[in-house]
Formats: sequence, C-alpha cells, structure tokens
Amino acid sequence: NRRFVRGDCFLDAKNMSRQVNREVTGRVYNLGVGGMLLESNYELPMDEPTEMVFVPPEGLPPLRLLAYPKQIKRDGTVRLIGLEFRDLSDRQLDVLGRYLKQLLQASFKNERG
Repeated sequence: NRRFVRGDCFLDAKNMSRQVNREVTGRVYNLGVGGMLLESNYELPMDEPTEMVFVPPEGLPPLRLLAYPKQIKRDGTVRLIGLEFRDLSDRQLDVLGRYLKQLLQASFKNERG
C-alpha cells in the first residue's frame, strides 16, 4: 500500500545533519502524501523526527515538515533514505498536494517528449 506518486522529480530538500553539524541538501526521488525517498550523503537517525525543508519548485511556497527515517540503503557513498510523514497539518497537506501536482505535470510532459 505505497501511496507514492512517482514523479521523477528534480526536487531538493535540506535538513540539519547531526553527523556534520550543518545543513545538508539531498535529492528527493519519490514524493507522496505518506512519505518520500531521499538521496543523501549523510546518515539520518532511524525513526527520529527530522525537519525537511523543500526547495520549492517555481511558483510554489516553501514547505517544511517532519519526516521519520524508516529505512536506509547504502549505495557506495550515497544513502537512499525512506522517510515517513506523520501528523501533517491541513496546510502542509495542501502545499504537498500542490508540489505533487506540479511534479506530475512536469514528469508527464517529459514522457510525452
């Protein structure tokens, strides 16, 4: 029951890394109302809330929300981190929905060539 919409999105998200004690940016691969897949060079502590700040696509408001790392796969130096969203506010869901819509439109255009 994966509620992921697979928009091959070119979307970045920033978070504070305790590993290096500074803000780091990762690439978002899958985004859905239930969670996301993040590619990052840095570890995230499992199941600990991490504030994700999305770099907004053109014309959309910034979005920040808490995500909980549920699984981490290492691929060389890169980590693929599956994160779960919990208890999103109506506003967060609204903005997230607008991101998804825009990402889907973009990936649809790309597939149509």
